[in-house]
Amino acid sequence: ADARRYPWGDVFEIDRANLGSGHPSEVGSYPGGASTYGVMDMAGNAIEWTATAVGDHYILRGGSWLTYPFRGRVTDRGTRLAPEFANYDIGLRCVFD
Repeated sequence: ADARRYPWGDVFEIDRANLGSGHPSEVGSYPGGASTYGVMDMAGNAIEWTATAVGDHYILRGGSWLTYPFRGRVTDRGTRLAPEFANYDIGLRCVFD
């Protein structure tokens, strides 16, 4: 809501997210990267599918341990893939209310 570039603020800091490390990490390993709402791992570790479609492709967000740090930006919507695509650094977030 406050137009920040990353979940924690406007400046990329390598110790706040698992972006481009070359290996996955345990969920919650980067507590300094939590969003203002306390949500963990919104940037890094596994890039996440979204429900946002562009034609017959869906937008993935958040970057991963395999991608470049700029993919972890809140505003990055550059990764668009067909729904049947799979890769070892792609995941999804389960949300319960």
